[in-house]
Amino acid sequence: MELDRKFTDIDFELVQFLCELVSVELQKNDFYNCNPGMMHSFLLSELLTGELNDANIIAMRLTHLVWTLTPYLRVMTLTDLKNGFFDGKVQLVAQHMIQLLPNSRWIVYQGRIVFLISLVDSSCKIIAEDKRILEFLQVNGLTASLSDCFSHLTFLRKYYKQCLTAIEIGFQLNSNKPVYMYEDYLCEHIGKIISEQNDLADFCHPVIQKLIVYDNAHKTSLLPTLEAYLQYVDTPNIAAKTLFIHRNTLFYRINRIRELFEIDLSDGDIRLKLQLTLHFLKLKTQRDDPKDQSIER
Repeated sequence: MELDRKFTDIDFELVQFLCELVSVELQKNDFYNCNPGMMHSFLLSELLTGELNDANIIAMRLTHLVWTLTPYLRVMTLTDLKNGFFDGKVQLVAQHMIQLLPNSRWIVYQGRIVFLISLVDSSCKIIAEDKRILEFLQVNGLTASLSDCFSHLTFLRKYYKQCLTAIEIGFQLNSNKPVYMYEDYLCEHIGKIISEQNDLADFCHPVIQKLIVYDNAHKTSLLPTLEAYLQYVDTPNIAAKTLFIHRNTLFYRINRIRELFEIDLSDGDIRLKLQLTLHFLKLKTQRDDPKDQSIER
């Protein structure tokens, strides 16, 4: 580095000699062939730090590693929220997860085990609903977070950040889940971004605010009923089951909401605004009355 003086011809000659020497040494040993896992880790590290974002170079590296990826990629992080990881545990956890998730690669990054998972389709059920994975996480006191599906490694860093967001918001709202999926907290993430410069209450649908007041005044449960109905609008039986009420009772309450507040629940835009408000309220309630819990970042 030209810190104290300019480079001279001899400096460039020495650098060239060093490059040739390193090249010869690499060819003499089998580092690249004997340590494919390490080379995968180097690639993941450069992608996560943002040092590598050239699609052509990434493609060349994948070819060199003989690593074929599907168009259905996800990032998964594993975190030990209580005890943290130590070297022996990292190896055991990673090796076991590799058996459950073939064609995945891992690296330890920012105190977490980060997996790049290559799947056969865009569904996440193979992970989120796999009893073997869920049991392994619970037995070992681990918490997983899962990004949305993506197709190009150039976006790896962005989707890793989704995992961080999922576990941060998910842990605040429900600290007992073994797997936090970003898609479940998208609306809360939107609310979190908005709340950094605005009051979330300013974006709440007026009907929700009226429902809260009405329930408090009349000791009713119209707001939870509306929330369940919006969640399962095409399957009222499931909505009624989650509320432990009869289907007819559900319809009675929904019709009551329509009459009291003159709202058209058949309008998709209105249902969207109502659901966003409910997500924002959960986030706002958590921020206004936070539990005594924390998560290492």
